[in-house]
Amino acid sequence: MPSGRKRTRKDKSSDATGASRQRTDGADGGGGAAAAATATKGGADADEAEGPSSSTPLLGLLTRCFTEVDGYRIAREVRAKQRRAGVFLEGITYGEVDIGDFARVLQTVGPARGETFVDVGSGTGKAVLCAAACHPLRLARGIEILPELHAAASEALGVARAEKTAGGATLGAALADGGTEVELHCGDAFAQDEPWTAWAATADVVFATTTCFTDELHAKFGAAVAEMRVGSRLIVTTQALTSDAFVLLGEGRLRCAKGSLAYFAYRKVREGGGGAAAAAAAAASAD
Repeated sequence: MPSGRKRTRKDKSSDATGASRQRTDGADGGGGAAAAATATKGGADADEAEGPSSSTPLLGLLTRCFTEVDGYRIAREVRAKQRRAGVFLEGITYGEVDIGDFARVLQTVGPARGETFVDVGSGTGKAVLCAAACHPLRLARGIEILPELHAAASEALGVARAEKTAGGATLGAALADGGTEVELHCGDAFAQDEPWTAWAATADVVFATTTCFTDELHAKFGAAVAEMRVGSRLIVTTQALTSDAFVLLGEGRLRCAKGSLAYFAYRKVREGGGGAAAAAAAAASAD
């Protein structure tokens, strides 16, 4: 995600193990057109929560599909390219969830049939594909600002659709059975220049790795989650929310490809609540 604050060669990023997956485009701050990889199937109208009771083979399949996908390497190469250009933007530290453990954490917010899941800063797409494989969602959407990571996610989605488990199951068949559409967009989640950038108003479940957000990103994220609907759910990392518009559903540790992060899962109970994320930014500024 764009912080809007450029750093010079002398500055260092706030790298941390398993930290934020929100990144910026060193050229223009993350604008640009969306590129979607979409698998569209039939609808679903039941609203009961359904867990990944039969998804374990599919989760294993997804893990195998990402064996050759090294998001950390991609992110390092992009950072090096930015530094060579003399520009580095804050808030781009990269981290990846462990697919199996994310499936567990996702159960905390109980995704229901026909709902929409959004990953803000989706990287190589692990959380998006995990949500799609585990729950009969209407839509699983990822928004990633770095084109190289978006391309890796799109490729992994294509492989996962076709690969089969030992029992012959495929992600493509699971998406068809659940009526799930998968969208992977490349662009700035906060730009408000594409229909999908209105994600906060339409999502039922939102995931964002907010660990290394800058103050500016916290402010933008806070403004976005204020638009979330009552009853929607939100999972963030490292810093708990402070707004009374959200109630805590659960907290713990989320395993990542490198290390782990504290996570906090919430349900929205009243309108507004933009201070939910902005308060963390204010606290950070005071330190």
